[in-house]
Amino acid sequence: MKVYLLNLSQNTVTFIVTNPDTGNSQTYTLSPQQYADISSLVSGQTGEGNINVKIKTSCGLTANISLSPTCVQTIVFNCNTFNIEPVSPEQILQNQQSSSGSQSESTASPLYLSRSQVLAQIQAGDIDSLQSELAEIPPDMIPLVNAVTQLYRIYDEPNGTPLSSIVERLLSDLRNAYFQISNHKQEEVNIQQLIQLIKIYNTLANNGLAPISQSAIKLKKLIQTSETTPALPPVIGQTYPGRIYDNGMLGFLV
Repeated sequence: MKVYLLNLSQNTVTFIVTNPDTGNSQTYTLSPQQYADISSLVSGQTGEGNINVKIKTSCGLTANISLSPTCVQTIVFNCNTFNIEPVSPEQILQNQQSSSGSQSESTASPLYLSRSQVLAQIQAGDIDSLQSELAEIPPDMIPLVNAVTQLYRIYDEPNGTPLSSIVERLLSDLRNAYFQISNHKQEEVNIQQLIQLIKIYNTLANNGLAPISQSAIKLKKLIQTSETTPALPPVIGQTYPGRIYDNGMLGFLV
């Protein structure tokens, strides 16, 4: 039979192993995860019953251990206790490393909310929860969450306001802005905010959270073409001799 002594404590420990039958003893100093073959020390015992061994540690612990006469056994010392495992120390260490690796992977892999959960919170206007759970939101949904949060801030809407009511307000503002620009009253339109609203609308529409808006589509075309050629307001059929805004704002709509 093969008998091993394995130190799984976090400290280096000195073991004095004694064979009660022969009186022979041997001292082993083992570092963490180090083991020793003590088979020769217990092999002198006779009889077919259990094999006894006495172990004293440098931390003051003494234990009388009874081993069954099987092929392989490992006496494991861990946290001031002894256990007997019917396997080799190599197998014990291998299993311990595999278990540690699985725990590390589980800790390192973030758990994300499902897309349906995030969409439900967005539709309910639960902005506070969305902000507190940013680390749990799938990365590809972060732009959508940011766009929705920005929309609530622009309209100064409280947490819990359903998104549908704010989308109605957004569509109304886009229609009004298109009407004003088409009738050459662009000075009555906050162009910078309009750019933000069009970007937010596009993000919502791409995620199925806003219906198709002809005003938003026409506004984007109207603003983009006004830089290089006179815009043609479809409402009155006359060209607009000038630019709606400067170059620095065009890139936001691309």
